[in-house]
Amino acid sequence: MFGEKFYPSLNKLSPWKQSLFALCLAQRQFANYLLWAELSAAGRGISEYNQALKQLWAYHQDKFNHIDLARALQSFEPFAPDLDKEEDPEDPKTGTLLALDASLCLTAAFDGIIMHEGDEAEIASKASLAAVVLAVQNQSETLLSEDELRETTLIDEEVNFQVSVLELLIKGQRELPLIQLLLKTSLKDGCTNIGIELDEKESALCTYNVYALNPKLVKEAGGAGRSALKMLQKDKSGRSGRSHKVHQEAHQGRGRKSASDSRSPADPWAKAKDQH
Repeated sequence: MFGEKFYPSLNKLSPWKQSLFALCLAQRQFANYLLWAELSAAGRGISEYNQALKQLWAYHQDKFNHIDLARALQSFEPFAPDLDKEEDPEDPKTGTLLALDASLCLTAAFDGIIMHEGDEAEIASKASLAAVVLAVQNQSETLLSEDELRETTLIDEEVNFQVSVLELLIKGQRELPLIQLLLKTSLKDGCTNIGIELDEKESALCTYNVYALNPKLVKEAGGAGRSALKMLQKDKSGRSGRSHKVHQEAHQGRGRKSASDSRSPADPWAKAKDQH
């Protein structure tokens, strides 16, 4: 499907680039996993998969982050498809194999940093392509040859997507603009590598703003050698605390005013209420 230089080029990528390559493919397959999770009643897996995406994007955007990727991966792993527990994992109606390929890409994105054995990007590439081949074959009445597969729209789009991501990574430096460009590229078409589109409610789970950090905040934090995520959490905590205090004072103020207004010296119940 790819040229002879494609996989050697992938394997030459540094660990963080291999992780990002796999992350782009995992992001693009979120809806594939979501469909399987809904059909298999593994609903919590949707939030766990998405949380894993968030943590990975945050990890790459925030150079001074304190994210424990091993722990994040461990949180997701129980929600990856287990073929041994599926009645018929090859049944296309269940979407099990598609969800498995998505999970493999997500895991490779973690392993690119945690293990960095040098083949994580290739593993993700082949898993993502396998999902598209499976979808195309399922739609065909006959078994297609590799040349016939390559001529299909879905395969062509998949190959072009992977090549474009690789080219961005080869040329790019480890800076926020590159990370956020890759994020936008992964979300650009609004559908998965097999053409599944999310409805409006589901789409809200994976918009650009769900994953992207504020560039100004990242720059400010980086200049101070601090984690942008920590600064963001501290800011939210401070605002939440101030909001709670203001709300509490306002509530108490209303209470005092209400009590004094509702009672008059002529109120025979006022003394009894005070004693109570």
